[in-house]
Amino acid sequence: MSVSLTEALRWASVYLQEAGIAQHRLEAELLLAHLLQVERLFFYTHRDSLLKKKEWARYRSWIYRRAAQEPFAYIVGEKEFYGYRFCVNKAVLIPRPETEHLVEVVINWVEENCGKEEELHLLEHGTGSGALAITLALLLPRSRVWATELSPKALRVARSNAAIHKVQQRIKFIKSNFWENLPSGQLFQVIVSNPPYI
Repeated sequence: MSVSLTEALRWASVYLQEAGIAQHRLEAELLLAHLLQVERLFFYTHRDSLLKKKEWARYRSWIYRRAAQEPFAYIVGEKEFYGYRFCVNKAVLIPRPETEHLVEVVINWVEENCGKEEELHLLEHGTGSGALAITLALLLPRSRVWATELSPKALRVARSNAAIHKVQQRIKFIKSNFWENLPSGQLFQVIVSNPPYI
């Protein structure tokens, strides 16, 4: 069965609306855009283009998952944070936009309190996907970052993200419950943590 982009989006939008997704049309477009690796404008300039059989099957499965309230980021496998893209899955929490404020606080504090040539030692407790630790490593190139995390699965995601952003040499990921497995005597200029909301 051949399905055009217009037909696919119409079906997906109605399905998501009936499932109670507030921005049903937008999410239908964003999921399809991600699947096809195109901008949303493509749908308006190629309305009659047909989806391949595998694309249509995968798109339907994504719409079913979103209708079941699975977060968008888990479906597409990534989330943007501070302008960088991070891989996410169910082993980690999705980075929150509000956490970007913490990045700005740290950057401002470092600029006001640390010398320009000084090597910085930063620590993040509960790194999850690594988004915060990695972003700080990217924005503070003279930094050395330690990141603790209790979940081995989350540590795998964080290490993968560090490799993607090419900062794995400057971040030491440690399986630890807060201070438990950190080296004794190590001092840090900055300690950050953004635990889950309760």
